[in-house]
Amino acid sequence: MSITHSRESHAGHRALKLIAAAVLLLTASHPALASRATQRCTALDTQLQAALKSHPGSRATRAAALGVQARKLCSTARPALGLRTYIKAFRELGLEPELPKE
Repeated sequence: MSITHSRESHAGHRALKLIAAAVLLLTASHPALASRATQRCTALDTQLQAALKSHPGSRATRAAALGVQARKLCSTARPALGLRTYIKAFRELGLEPELPKE
Protein backbone atom coordinates (compact mmCIF):
# COMPACT_ATOMS: atom_id res chain seq x y z
CA MET A 1 0.00 0.00 0.00
CA SER A 2 1.47 3.32 -0.99
CA ILE A 3 1.45 6.44 1.14
CA THR A 4 -0.81 8.16 -1.40
CA HIS A 5 -3.35 5.34 -1.21
CA SER A 6 -3.21 5.44 2.58
CA ARG A 7 -3.87 9.19 2.62
CA GLU A 8 -6.77 8.81 0.17
CA SER A 9 -8.22 6.05 2.30
CA HIS A 10 -7.86 8.16 5.43
CA ALA A 11 -9.54 11.10 3.69
CA GLY A 12 -12.40 8.82 2.61
CA HIS A 13 -12.89 7.56 6.16
CA ARG A 14 -12.86 11.13 7.45
CA ALA A 15 -15.50 12.12 4.88
CA LEU A 16 -17.69 9.17 5.91
CA LYS A 17 -17.39 10.17 9.55
CA LEU A 18 -18.38 13.75 8.73
CA ILE A 19 -21.38 12.57 6.71
CA ALA A 20 -22.45 10.23 9.48
CA ALA A 21 -22.12 12.98 12.10
CA ALA A 22 -24.16 15.39 9.97
CA VAL A 23 -26.90 12.81 9.44
CA LEU A 24 -26.94 12.02 13.15
CA LEU A 25 -27.28 15.69 14.12
CA LEU A 26 -29.96 16.36 11.53
CA THR A 27 -32.02 13.28 12.33
CA ALA A 28 -31.92 14.05 16.05
CA SER A 29 -33.30 17.54 15.44
CA HIS A 30 -35.84 16.78 12.71
CA PRO A 31 -38.16 13.73 12.76
CA ALA A 32 -38.86 13.81 9.00
CA LEU A 33 -35.15 13.46 8.33
CA ALA A 34 -35.02 10.49 10.69
CA SER A 35 -37.67 8.84 8.53
CA ARG A 36 -35.55 9.46 5.43
CA ALA A 37 -32.55 7.91 7.13
CA THR A 38 -34.66 4.86 7.98
CA GLN A 39 -35.77 4.64 4.34
CA ARG A 40 -32.13 4.81 3.24
CA CYS A 41 -31.26 2.04 5.69
CA THR A 42 -34.01 -0.12 4.23
CA ALA A 43 -32.91 0.59 0.66
CA LEU A 44 -29.27 -0.22 1.42
CA ASP A 45 -30.27 -3.40 3.22
CA THR A 46 -32.22 -4.54 0.16
CA GLN A 47 -29.26 -3.74 -2.11
CA LEU A 48 -26.85 -5.55 0.19
CA GLN A 49 -28.98 -8.68 0.32
CA ALA A 50 -29.05 -8.78 -3.49
CA ALA A 51 -25.29 -8.20 -3.70
CA LEU A 52 -24.58 -10.97 -1.20
CA LYS A 53 -26.37 -13.49 -3.43
CA SER A 54 -23.92 -12.85 -6.25
CA HIS A 55 -20.73 -12.58 -4.15
CA PRO A 56 -20.01 -15.87 -2.38
CA GLY A 57 -16.98 -16.38 -0.17
CA SER A 58 -15.33 -15.04 2.95
CA ARG A 59 -15.77 -11.40 1.92
CA ALA A 60 -19.50 -12.01 1.59
CA THR A 61 -19.54 -13.54 5.07
CA ARG A 62 -17.86 -10.43 6.52
CA ALA A 63 -20.17 -8.16 4.53
CA ALA A 64 -23.21 -10.09 5.79
CA ALA A 65 -22.02 -9.65 9.38
CA LEU A 66 -21.61 -5.92 8.77
CA GLY A 67 -25.13 -5.90 7.30
CA VAL A 68 -26.55 -7.44 10.47
CA GLN A 69 -24.71 -4.84 12.55
CA ALA A 70 -25.97 -2.04 10.28
CA ARG A 71 -29.55 -3.29 10.52
CA LYS A 72 -29.33 -3.25 14.33
CA LEU A 73 -27.90 0.27 14.34
CA CYS A 74 -30.62 1.52 12.00
CA SER A 75 -33.35 -0.03 14.13
CA THR A 76 -31.99 1.36 17.40
CA ALA A 77 -32.22 5.04 16.47
CA ARG A 78 -28.62 5.21 15.22
CA PRO A 79 -29.24 5.43 11.46
CA ALA A 80 -26.11 7.48 10.71
CA LEU A 81 -23.90 4.73 12.09
CA GLY A 82 -26.05 2.12 10.39
CA LEU A 83 -25.66 3.82 7.01
CA ARG A 84 -21.91 4.04 7.49
CA THR A 85 -21.79 0.36 8.38
CA TYR A 86 -23.79 -0.55 5.26
CA ILE A 87 -21.24 1.36 3.17
CA LYS A 88 -18.44 -0.64 4.83
CA ALA A 89 -20.29 -3.85 3.94
CA PHE A 90 -20.52 -2.82 0.29
CA ARG A 91 -16.86 -1.91 0.21
CA GLU A 92 -16.00 -5.32 1.66
CA LEU A 93 -17.58 -6.71 -1.52
CA GLY A 94 -15.74 -4.18 -3.68
CA LEU A 95 -18.98 -2.34 -4.49
CA GLU A 96 -20.41 1.11 -4.00
CA PRO A 97 -24.06 1.32 -2.94
CA GLU A 98 -26.64 3.32 -4.82
CA LEU A 99 -27.75 5.89 -2.29
CA PRO A 100 -31.47 6.61 -2.58
CA LYS A 101 -32.51 10.02 -3.87
CA GLU A 102 -34.61 12.17 -1.60
